[in-house]
Amino acid sequence: MIGRRVGLLTIIAREHLDPKVGRIFRCECECGNITFIPQSNLLTGNTRSCGCLRRRKNDLPFAGASRLPEYNIWTKMIARCYDHEIPEYKRYGGRGIVVCDRWRTSFSNFLEDMGRRPSTAHTLDRRDNEGNYALSNCRWATWIEQQNNRRDNQRITYQNQSLTIPQWSRLTGIPPTTIFNRLKLGWSIDQALTRMARTRPRPNASMLQNLTFNGETLPITEWAERTGFSYRVIWTRIKSGWSTERALTIPIRPNRIIEFDGKSMTLQQWSDQTGIKFGTLRARIESGWPIADALSAVRLKNRR
Repeated sequence: MIGRRVGLLTIIAREHLDPKVGRIFRCECECGNITFIPQSNLLTGNTRSCGCLRRRKNDLPFAGASRLPEYNIWTKMIARCYDHEIPEYKRYGGRGIVVCDRWRTSFSNFLEDMGRRPSTAHTLDRRDNEGNYALSNCRWATWIEQQNNRRDNQRITYQNQSLTIPQWSRLTGIPPTTIFNRLKLGWSIDQALTRMARTRPRPNASMLQNLTFNGETLPITEWAERTGFSYRVIWTRIKSGWSTERALTIPIRPNRIIEFDGKSMTLQQWSDQTGIKFGTLRARIESGWPIADALSAVRLKNRR
């Protein structure tokens, strides 16, 4: 266990065996303190600091402050920079990004400097993505503003305008993920920014028709829930002349080869490359979508 990280603790040495709590390990906390922790607490994750995390929580400006969204943002900011066990660490603490001393141990100082966020759409953002978390480098920003500030965000020039993908998304009404996937698949900039994303319609009256199978009569939508097929797959099969038994029992081939843009891959491989769920790709193709649309368009959620 020597060298292992548990929260803010690094295990640095094996100590004595305590008859009551078992093996004791010497640990160094991110705050610089040395502490001695039972092995059982380290294995279960019950102890994740020398006590400084508890002291931070006690440093609150008023009762109920720990329920503020800003408090949650503050704790996650610290975790990104110092907790080696979370996936986000490699993009923050792993790159040398730290929290300033004034904020690291005091939520009160953080809230005093930053104030309450202007709206629920605002989150904590660093102006300089290579800089640390400090008042001089932080602001409350919306998702669009943060996406424009990402270090890996590309600018696209079209009709004498050079904008980021989120900016083009706001201008065209096409989701940013759709634009990104289209360019990744080799679409021209003109096509990527002008062809509207195809949305997947709700079931129409014909898709709600009843089907009888094994003595049971149910609407297509309910058969979809039972079989795991999408309602569009079942409806398309019936419309194409399949028997009810075949439409509800024949599995969709997961290893079907799809050729597009000079590449031949299975549905699962296309799913991995495009980021579109396997089930979504499968339903689109079985429903007769053009391959280019199926591999790039992002379904928009229906809003009530």
